[in-house]
Amino acid sequence: MGRFRVVMHAPTLLAALCALAVFPLAAQATINQYSLGTDIRPLDIAAGPDGNLWYTVFGDGSASTSKVGRITPAGVITEFVLPDTSRPIGMVAGPDGAMWFTESASGGAFSSIGRADPGSFPGAPSVTHFTTGLTALAYPFGICVGPDGNLWFAERNNNAIGRMTTAGVITEFPIGAPSATPLGIVAGPDGNLWFADRGTNSSIGVMTTAGSIVKRINTPTVGGNPTGITVGPDGRIWFVEFDGNKVGVLSTSATLPAHITEYTAPAGTPYRIVSGPDGALWFTENGGKIGRINTSGTITETTVLAGPYGICLGPDRAIWFTEGYPSGPSNVGQLLVDCVVTVPTITGGGAQCAATTLTLTASGGWTSYQWYLNGSAIGGATSATYTKTAATGDTGSYTVNGTNGACTSNASAPVSVTVAPQPMATAGGPQTICALGTTTGLGGNTPTVGTGAWSIVSGGTGTFSNASSPSSTFTHTGGTGPVVLAWTISNPPCASSAANVALTIGSGQTVTINAPSTLCASSNATASVPDAGPGATYTWSVTNGTIVSGQGTPNLVFSAGPSGSVKLDIVQVNSSCTSNGTVTIPISTGCTGPSGFVPVTPCRRIDTRFPADSPQFNASEQRTFVLTNGPCTIPSAAKSVSVNMTVTQAAAAGDLKLFASGTAIPTATTINFGKNQTRANNAVVALSSDGTGRIDVKNDAAGTVHVIIDVNGYFR
Repeated sequence: MGRFRVVMHAPTLLAALCALAVFPLAAQATINQYSLGTDIRPLDIAAGPDGNLWYTVFGDGSASTSKVGRITPAGVITEFVLPDTSRPIGMVAGPDGAMWFTESASGGAFSSIGRADPGSFPGAPSVTHFTTGLTALAYPFGICVGPDGNLWFAERNNNAIGRMTTAGVITEFPIGAPSATPLGIVAGPDGNLWFADRGTNSSIGVMTTAGSIVKRINTPTVGGNPTGITVGPDGRIWFVEFDGNKVGVLSTSATLPAHITEYTAPAGTPYRIVSGPDGALWFTENGGKIGRINTSGTITETTVLAGPYGICLGPDRAIWFTEGYPSGPSNVGQLLVDCVVTVPTITGGGAQCAATTLTLTASGGWTSYQWYLNGSAIGGATSATYTKTAATGDTGSYTVNGTNGACTSNASAPVSVTVAPQPMATAGGPQTICALGTTTGLGGNTPTVGTGAWSIVSGGTGTFSNASSPSSTFTHTGGTGPVVLAWTISNPPCASSAANVALTIGSGQTVTINAPSTLCASSNATASVPDAGPGATYTWSVTNGTIVSGQGTPNLVFSAGPSGSVKLDIVQVNSSCTSNGTVTIPISTGCTGPSGFVPVTPCRRIDTRFPADSPQFNASEQRTFVLTNGPCTIPSAAKSVSVNMTVTQAAAAGDLKLFASGTAIPTATTINFGKNQTRANNAVVALSSDGTGRIDVKNDAAGTVHVIIDVNGYFR
């Protein structure tokens, strides 16, 4: 009977850096380390039927250094001291509820297979050693339960695979040439035993439960020295090569080295491999790492202490491993798989607009969370959903960790958030331009963020000198307006901001010239156009006559030619709008040219607001007035008179025409007016040719209007 001790160890919690083989992860994993004190070289570890973990301590051959140990998931350690020459290596839970282990007897006389009864621990541990049928120094190494319910083990120094019943009956099966050194062994999904052979060529071998060799497949890496071997979650055979620094995989149908795929173990010297609870495989690397490889071959690593060796899946979904081979502190480690693998994922993020709601959501089912911006913890951000009103300072890389009790997850994959400032557009005030004219600069603001562009909202068509320039001008090409233009600043993903400029379109039109309906040869006469207001210009031209005065004003005095007709033209420009007018006046051959114009003191001759001339003109009414031999001293010899005509209280827009009584109504108007408008205009009007001094006034409006006529001179 050996000796045993019970030791309680508090776990040391380490925050170990988890890194991808190619892309390092800035993530934290929770690892518990349980010290084995002065133990020398703990090796294999296996989950027992009692819910605990069992491990072997190889020792150094000196007294009390060969041991079998048990550790509960809570960290309570019990160790049983074996004979000094035991030197145990492999460990497995047997089909009989016992823990079975190989004893290499390194440096001793007899190798053996050990059996420990978990039910006897820790009170009176029961450990049995079996040697019968086992070659003395076979150096049994790895051990497993076969598909036939027996124990199977690899004999490193005997070039054989051993089989042992739970009753202790041992049978050895040679594996034959070439020189072989089998180490690891596992029951395959095909009903055979698969073993890792570090012999001359390094190979993976297959043996039936009857002890016949099915095949030996050399590894692609010559001298890679495969050791640990297991069945993966994908049903394939996975193994590690401690000298080749490789993780290998092959299907049960493989027959050639080309059928094996190898992946490089970054930290090197992998010893053991096991299937994890997460659909991946986990392996020890003597360089101080626990590796994880998924079935696609992607490797990540978690840093532990020095010299991890054995590895297994515990009843708590954790990966358990031993440390301290070939030297260094001896520990049993517990890596919380769900902390390393099950990391939160983030939805949301991307491009945001300032002043909108930024929402990031973490999944993963953790009790609490901690959000980070650019690697710094965000105060108070401990819920699964992180929400705030976005500002430009929130731009950056977001990650989140989950916490569930003592387990803190690796950091999530980062999510980038870019917060764009809100754009703000302003533009100049309204403008008035002539039809087909061009504005001054439209006065948009220069964007501080995003880009700006001018567009037409409504009211017409046109072109911009530079649609992306805030100070662009606009040239009108169509539509009566008002034309609405928009200066829009866009800064996705923010909503665009727009400011409008309204353009009033002045129409270029025909202007009416008020002039006599006939002229006497070589006589002077007056003509006029409505006053277009401040800033307007007037350019007159006379054909078959001369300008006497009034060029540049709305009122013209001109002299007729000797015969034919006189043509008057005017170009009126107001606010960039050009209006044109023309009238042709016949020269009467039956009248004697007057000796000239005779001014009189301005005298009011007609005023329909007073009883003598009332009532006001009705719509479309034509009325006759006598201007001579009255209060204004116009003689009966006068041929025409110069008047100032005023309209007021118009009920509707329209025009008036003054002409000699007995003549046709002319097409030219004397004055135009709007509804409720008071307007005045100068005119020279011929008198009736019968010497009675009569004129007619024709109202072309659709409503009533009062008419006032003041006389200021006459032509003889």
